Amino acid sequence: MQKLNNKEFSSDAVPNLSMKHFKAIISLATFKSFLAASAYLKISQPGLTRIIQQAEKRLGFTLFERGAKTVTLSAVGAEFLPFAEKVLRDFAQQANKLRLNHYEERPKINISCLMSVSHVILPKVIKEFKAYHPNISIEIHEGVGGFISDAIIDCQVDFGIGSSEFYPKGVSVIDEVEERFVVVLSKRHNLAKINKLSLQNIGHSPLVSMPSSSGIRQLLDTEALKIGLILNHEITTNQYNTMFNFVLADLGLSIVPVSVVRDLDKSQFCVKRLEPPINRKLAVLVQSGQILGDVPKQFLNLLLPHLKKIS
Repeated sequence: MQKLNNKEFSSDAVPNLSMKHFKAIISLATFKSFLAASAYLKISQPGLTRIIQQAEKRLGFTLFERGAKTVTLSAVGAEFLPFAEKVLRDFAQQANKLRLNHYEERPKINISCLMSVSHVILPKVIKEFKAYHPNISIEIHEGVGGFISDAIIDCQVDFGIGSSEFYPKGVSVIDEVEERFVVVLSKRHNLAKINKLSLQNIGHSPLVSMPSSSGIRQLLDTEALKIGLILNHEITTNQYNTMFNFVLADLGLSIVPVSVVRDLDKSQFCVKRLEPPINRKLAVLVQSGQILGDVPKQFLNLLLPHLKKIS
C-alpha cells in the first residue's frame, strides 16, 4: 500500500470518475433533461445516459430521480453536486494556471515610473486592476528623470509616469496633474517652529536630496537659482526611506513631493508647506503616435483618478 502525504491511500477506495462524468452530472442537474443536457454537451442522449449510469455505479449511489418529463437530483445527488462543481472548477483553474506559467507567455503591462509615485499610488491601482485581470502580470521599472522617457522611446514600456516638464521630443502627454512640494525635518531642527518655510528660510541649510539626475532635484535647483540661491545638497540618496532616516538623525532636511509623506510618522517629523509654493507637473507619458492596447487603457482608467488625487 502506497503512502501519500503521510496518509493511507488506495486506488481501490477512490471511485474511477473522469472529467466527463463530472461534466455530465453538473449539466444534467442544471438542465433537468437528458435531451437538453446532451445537446449542451454535444453528445447523444443514450451516450449521456450511459455516462450517468456509469457514474452512479462507480459511486455506489443514485444521483438522479428519473420522472416522466424531468430529471431531479436525489437527496444524495444534491449533496454531491457542490463537490462535483468544485472538482471541475479547481481542475480548470489549475490547468489554466499551469498552461499560462509554463506554456504560454502571460499578458504583461510594462510601466516606467518615478519612485516617488510608484510606492504611493501604484499598489492601490494594481490591487484594483488584478481583481479584474488576475492573469496579467505587471512589471514596474522605477527610476528618475530621463530614465522614464528613455524607456518610453526605446519601447521597453507601454507608458510612463514622470515629470512633464523634463520630457524630450518623441514623448507625448496623455494626462497631467500638479503636485506641491513640502519640507520634511525632524522636530529638533531649528526651523521646526516656523509654520511656513521658504527657500530663503532654508538658505544654505544641509539638505538630504535625490540625485542630481532626478527631476525633483533639477526643479528645486532651478527655483533656487531664480532667487540667487544655491542649495546645499549635503547628502544624496535615491530612496525615500533612507532619506527620512537621515532627516530623523538630524543630518539635514528634505524638500519632497507631498505624496511621499502620507505615511510619515508625524510624531517624529515636521512637514511644512513651502511658501511661495513650488509645484511639479506629473504626467502619464507615451511614445508620440503610440496607440495603447485595451489592457494598458484599462489600467490607465484606474490609475488616473488616483493620480489626480495628489493634486
